[in-house]
Amino acid sequence: MARPWWIGAQLVRSATDGLRRGSDRVADPLRREVRQTTIALDAGIEIDPELRGHLRVPHRQIERLESGRTRERLSGVGDASVWFEWWPDGDRPQRRSIAEGGDWTFLSGLELPTGAARSDLNRRAIPPSLMQLGSGTYDPFAGAAWSATEGEWRLRAASLVRIPINSSGAGLNPGNSLALQAGADRSLFGSVEAGATLEARWMGREWLGGRKLRDTGSSLLAAAPRLAAQLGADAWIEGTAWLPMQVQANGVQIAPGPAFEVRIGLHF
Repeated sequence: MARPWWIGAQLVRSATDGLRRGSDRVADPLRREVRQTTIALDAGIEIDPELRGHLRVPHRQIERLESGRTRERLSGVGDASVWFEWWPDGDRPQRRSIAEGGDWTFLSGLELPTGAARSDLNRRAIPPSLMQLGSGTYDPFAGAAWSATEGEWRLRAASLVRIPINSSGAGLNPGNSLALQAGADRSLFGSVEAGATLEARWMGREWLGGRKLRDTGSSLLAAAPRLAAQLGADAWIEGTAWLPMQVQANGVQIAPGPAFEVRIGLHF
């Protein structure tokens, strides 16, 4: 029997949300803003019933604006990722109940420096990593996810940690990050389901030339409503809005804002 393949595409649009000092907004006469659009192509293959391999290659566009006018634009390939998912109970999640222990998934992978990393990193109040197509670093990441089904509901939780292990040619290390999620989904009608996720994210300070950058790194809490639908037996589509509710920034810096994502996939 041929091993099942999976291909997909992802569109993400995001924007920053003004200057912050800690959790307080700071007046910005320049009205600085960074907008990003990412289109990524994904591919996956089941290596055996318990293990799946993935590859993602993104194309990114980044715009820096002042008072609504574009001052700088970058466009090109971003950092590609390779990772593996492992289901210890075999053959992907089985939608077990809480009483049955739910379903566990573990993943580990590596983000590769395939995107262009810049040497011109002086953008006051804008973290250097925000204005780069690629980090210029090798970034291992690992995570775990749990889900369980109770009646019409599916409960889930997940974690992901990323730790860059080197610096770019310009001496930039984008810093460690940790994300924790908890959420729930419910079938609405037919193959359509809706859900919401609460995410806590911590981003460590960036390093440049061996020293920490004061106006980088933050922590935040965000809500992420989602809507998904199965399109026949082998295809699906999903949309998610990522809405920060609370941001705590180090120093004075431009803060993360809302993001919107659409994903489609096909098994064959």
